[in-house]
Amino acid sequence: MTVSFFSATDPKVHRHLRSRVSGAYSMTSILAMETLVQKVADECWQQFGRFADSGEPIPMHQWANYFAFDVVGQLAMGGKLGFIEQGRDVGGIIGSIHDGFYLMANMGNVPLQMFWFNNRLAQWAIKSFGGTRMNAFSVFLEWLEKRVDERLNNGLGDRRRDMLQRFVEAKDVRGHPVKKGDVMIEGVNILGAGADTTTIGILAILGALLLHSEQKERLQREIEEAYQKLGLGDGLEIGFKEAEKLPFLSAVIKESTRLHPSIQYQLPRYVPKGGIQIGPYYLPVGTCCGISPASMNRSKDIFGDDADEWRPDRWIASSKEEERAIKERNLLLTTFGMGNRSCVGKNLATVEMYKFTAQFFRHFDAELVNHEQPWVTKTQWFALQTKFWIKVSRRKPKTSEPDSGNDSLVS
Repeated sequence: MTVSFFSATDPKVHRHLRSRVSGAYSMTSILAMETLVQKVADECWQQFGRFADSGEPIPMHQWANYFAFDVVGQLAMGGKLGFIEQGRDVGGIIGSIHDGFYLMANMGNVPLQMFWFNNRLAQWAIKSFGGTRMNAFSVFLEWLEKRVDERLNNGLGDRRRDMLQRFVEAKDVRGHPVKKGDVMIEGVNILGAGADTTTIGILAILGALLLHSEQKERLQREIEEAYQKLGLGDGLEIGFKEAEKLPFLSAVIKESTRLHPSIQYQLPRYVPKGGIQIGPYYLPVGTCCGISPASMNRSKDIFGDDADEWRPDRWIASSKEEERAIKERNLLLTTFGMGNRSCVGKNLATVEMYKFTAQFFRHFDAELVNHEQPWVTKTQWFALQTKFWIKVSRRKPKTSEPDSGNDSLVS
């Protein structure tokens, strides 16, 4: 079977399937599997400890990706994929996905791209003469198809129930079992899209903090005090529910991802019957329109004249008036999209970003290798950071007095 990423099932079927498996992406479901996320994090900190001891710089653009992909493997595919353990792109899966998205991001602007890619002659020509880059995504799809086939043919067995099993057990609009292609589409969504978006968020947070040392130290004080108040020691780590109560950590995550959302291209929609008036512009029915999250998130009308600046305190209220302003900003924040085009994996990404950030800065101090050009951003549907190199050292947590700022810590 050949599954083309450029093709999809009937949109109505796909929307129905998404609604049936949405429980797999709920915060309750994600938190029920938090221990699996922590296993990946623990393995990651062990590897980072080795980097710290050797003084070897870390390519964070790769290791944040390894972390995110192994988490998705744990939760969605019955087990980690081995990226952190082996310290490499196992099977070339990540490279395959990135090359595939590069191709799709460019071909998305070509008229009739569905025809060019999905007819049999085109498929044969690409496979025969397209080279590694043109066929890159097929490496990932073939790998995924083997896992889907194994699950469809042999069932869950004695393994824990994961997201893939939820996809397999879903029903279509007529109540019939979904087809293999539908399961593949969900697999592509969670693996092909779920890991990279989280990676970008993690790197946006790390990058912002490493460029602002005073704010990084402020965050470390908040995290350290939380660990002390929660009595976390002897290898115990802060969980998501505790981490999300840390006001400055929450502000840092929200502000960093506001300025660098994972997806910066437009997510198009069609204007419904009756048309719509947007400011001075009238858009008739059927008009294809959209906004860039990166542009929306930097609107001075929403975030003020300093909208282009990284200022986490904009999310910490010191008065009732500021609380109202922050609520309004939250409603207009498009980091994860809006409405029916919002990111289905938002909850998983949020849990990962909180846990990774809190635990990383609990255990390590870090500095950028290249202060002149800390990283390079390459936008191909996702705004991927590359050449992001850091050096880490083991951190000896210090007892500190409570911060005198507006932050209130975990009680």
